[in-house]
Amino acid sequence: MLLITTYHYVRPRAAIPKAIFPVTLEEVCSQLALIGRHCEFVSLTDVENNHLPSDCLSCLVTFDDGLQEQFYAHELLKGRGIPSAIFVPTMYLETGKAIGVHKLHAVIEALDLSLIKKRIALFIQERNIRPKFYDDACIKGPALYKNDPADIASIKFFVNFSLTAPQRDALVSALFDYAFVESVWVTDNYITPAQIQDTAATGSVSAHGHTHEPLALLSRTAARNDMLRSKKLLEQLTNRQINTISYPYGRGDALADWVYIEAEACGFVCGLTTHRGINRGMLPTLNMRRYDCNELPGGSRPLFDADRLQDQLCALEEPLAGL
Repeated sequence: MLLITTYHYVRPRAAIPKAIFPVTLEEVCSQLALIGRHCEFVSLTDVENNHLPSDCLSCLVTFDDGLQEQFYAHELLKGRGIPSAIFVPTMYLETGKAIGVHKLHAVIEALDLSLIKKRIALFIQERNIRPKFYDDACIKGPALYKNDPADIASIKFFVNFSLTAPQRDALVSALFDYAFVESVWVTDNYITPAQIQDTAATGSVSAHGHTHEPLALLSRTAARNDMLRSKKLLEQLTNRQINTISYPYGRGDALADWVYIEAEACGFVCGLTTHRGINRGMLPTLNMRRYDCNELPGGSRPLFDADRLQDQLCALEEPLAGL
């Protein structure tokens, strides 16, 4: 059996966080020490080649989004004998532009929420967008973004799922440019090409899409091209085969069965979702399940007991895995 956990922001917490709810390096190490009592940590290459121990629970540690802070966490864990993998959305490597979702997180952290809501209301009016879209986001947002306060979850859902890509880019870019110099932000926040090459030397870097768009909301052709672009860019940069994709967002409206088919057509052999659950049987697959780090022992909302993790995972019924 294979347990996969994923981390995003790994940094000190803001005094009053609004959109970014990180874990600290110390918390990562403490949590993995708890998990390590019940499993053997394995590398991404181990998973891709199905070189997993047959007599115990395995665990793969993943970092989504290709952030600088994740590279430092990866290096710290490597020094402690714990392999991990970083999944990179490649657009910034090609264009020098920040990924939209990261712009949005940065904007929400930096600007007053009342200003953001006023800008959204003005944007809806200027673009003749149906107000119902924002009302829907107020219902669906908190269900998807469980870690966020309701008003922030609603803003995230409206931007990420209710707007077209051009609309989203226009709104978020206007807010982002008000608060930041983009070239400086990109340099300060994303893993560098040299760091990607260093991480790839141990097979520990792979794809997270090109634009970080919800793939199932794109056309099949656009989704395939997005995945293929990320694969080719990383292969050119690292001179290594890229076999795994972590699907952006990885569940709900962002994912559909046809996305797995297109991922396979791009040459991926392993695909990581954010559907909760344990991975059993013949591995790897293109719809593997993961737990957010906060859902495991040592996290902010653990679903399992630290002393009974393996027993509780083994007892899970398959239908629960896709929650």
